[in-house]
This record gives sequence, C-alpha cells and structure tokens, in this order.
Amino acid sequence: ILTIHITGDGQVQYQGATLTDGGQVRITNGENALLSFVSNGDFSLDSVLVDGAQVTITNGIYQITNMQADMVVDVTFSSPTNLILHLNGGELYTILQERQIVGANVRSLTVSGRLTVTDFTAIKSVLTNLQSLDISQTNITELPSNVFEYKQSLREVHLPLTTTRIQERAFEGCYSLTTVTGCDNIQELGYVCFSGCNSLRVLPFGDKLKKL
Repeated sequence: ILTIHITGDGQVQYQGATLTDGGQVRITNGENALLSFVSNGDFSLDSVLVDGAQVTITNGIYQITNMQADMVVDVTFSSPTNLILHLNGGELYTILQERQIVGANVRSLTVSGRLTVTDFTAIKSVLTNLQSLDISQTNITELPSNVFEYKQSLREVHLPLTTTRIQERAFEGCYSLTTVTGCDNIQELGYVCFSGCNSLRVLPFGDKLKKL
C-alpha cells in the first residue's frame, strides 16, 4: 500500500488518478510507480519524503522502483510569499485557511475589491511578516484606528485615492515604514497616526488636508 500525506495546496497523480492528503493506492510487489506532483495556485513543491527520507524530484516526477513493502510519501507544497487577491469583503482569513497559506511566509499582498475591518484584522494578526501592502484598487475611504499599530515589518503601503481619513494610531510604531502612497485626497489624520514612523521621511499629503 502506498499512502500519501500532503501539506499545503497540491496533489499527487498516479496512473491518471489524483491523490489528495491521506490517499492510498495498492501497488503489486515488484512493480514500479510513477508519481507526479502538481501544485495549485501560487504554491510550489517544497519537498518529498519517502519513508522519512528526502528524495530528488525531476520535473515534478518521482519513480518508485521495485516496490516491496508498504510505503509512505510525505509531500510539502510551500505557500507563496507574494499574494494577489480579489476580495468581496470579510473573507481574507477564510481564504488563507482554506488554501493553507502560512501567513508568516507572505511578504507582499495586493488586494482589489472590497475590504472590511475583519480583513484588516487578518492582515495585522496573520500576515506577521508582511512588508508591502497594495490596497490601491479597493473601496476603502479610511483606515481604521490601530489598523497597523506596531507592525514593524511593514515597509510600504499603497492606498486608494478614495481614502480621505487615516484614523488614530493607524501606523503608530511602524518603525520600518518608508513609503505611503495614495494620500492625495486625505483630509484628516487621527491622533498620533504616524507616531514612531522614524523611517518615513516624506509625508505625501495633498492640499486637501484639513485636520491633524
């Protein structure tokens, strides 16, 4: 019996059949088995272990030769470091869970569509090493309070031109932040919203700013 264990988003194919996590096939003793590894979406094949030993994969294929006993194949598909998503609002956390995306691996996120407070919470708490965030194609008109507070990995944020308000403490303690764009129509900055942003040298606000 050949048993397949899969971590991440992908499948193993054997003789035209698709095997998912926990899948099994019966192979006659002495036969060969040709396995193909197929990643989904932005995932990529990271490693394959056969009975605990790492094996070399060539062009996404591994051949088991002269199988004599039960065997376990552990396959790991690594999650992407750069994500591009279209959201309808409130679903970011669910997408990350369903696609088994490791939040700590994501360095860059580009989002279009609709963002809600729930999505911002996921960005702050799950994408712990996020460096670049592009939400310039979303519907937001303001950044919520404390939305990126002390998110020290964050380096750049691209806002939509519909943004008119950045609420209090939104970027407080973002020591690595160097770039914020899309601020042409900002009218109001909340209390200490950029406090501690020592790497932010230029405040890119237009002449519509009315309240600090």
